Amino acid sequence: MMSQLVERPVRPLLVSITEPDNNTIQNLSDINFYIFTDGVTVNGTDISSRISTTSVMELILYQYVEDYGGRDFHFQRQLES
Repeated sequence: MMSQLVERPVRPLLVSITEPDNNTIQNLSDINFYIFTDGVTVNGTDISSRISTTSVMELILYQYVEDYGGRDFHFQRQLES
């Protein structure tokens, strides 16, 4: 899906949240947020903290809604009068 977005005539800004290693999503993104956490596994279950990731995602979403959502949430930029 990201490859198709990159090939569009009007290319959207692509943001990724990923671990710091070389991957396709990271290479296609304009902005990369890297998550640095210690991996904690207990009995084969990953219990690493996701709180920092959730906070960043909320900030991005709220800013997007503020910039593009207005009251109707159709996510189209409002033209200034």
